[in-house]
Amino acid sequence: MQFFVGAFHGYAHSWQCQLCFHPWVVTVAGLEDFETCEWVFRQQNQTAPLFWHSSSYHCHMTMDWFYCQWNSDWTLVLGAYFLAQNYKQALKIINQTGVAVDSLMANLECSPDNLQMCLQQEKEYFRDLIQEPEEEQMAFWYLEMLQELELEWYMSTSPRLSFN
Repeated sequence: MQFFVGAFHGYAHSWQCQLCFHPWVVTVAGLEDFETCEWVFRQQNQTAPLFWHSSSYHCHMTMDWFYCQWNSDWTLVLGAYFLAQNYKQALKIINQTGVAVDSLMANLECSPDNLQMCLQQEKEYFRDLIQEPEEEQMAFWYLEMLQELELEWYMSTSPRLSFN
């Protein structure tokens, strides 16, 4: 069994998680972004005004109607349009982007094995990382101090309202 993080939700997760489960890293993912559930729920949320002040029965009836209709619509779209468009997109990527990537990898004297090795090294780095490097900790501390200084400066120079 293979687990994935949705392409758009993946950025909310840790980088270590993305290195293992993001669709751009997992080679068997193809063009899929794994956001279908998000898309379906977003569509379903548009039915909320139909039963906003209705009984539980009407709420469930509306949701049942939505999913029955969505299922038949999705089946039609999947067969007639979606697969054909994905096939065309895949061919375009292979024919155009593939040539550019092959050329770039040749210029950099890089092989797919090198890319896999770099990915593995990055995974190991994050797996073994116990705490952030001291330089990064100091940089964040410095940024926080600058933000506090700016806030203090703003508070000291802004006019005060007095209520008499």
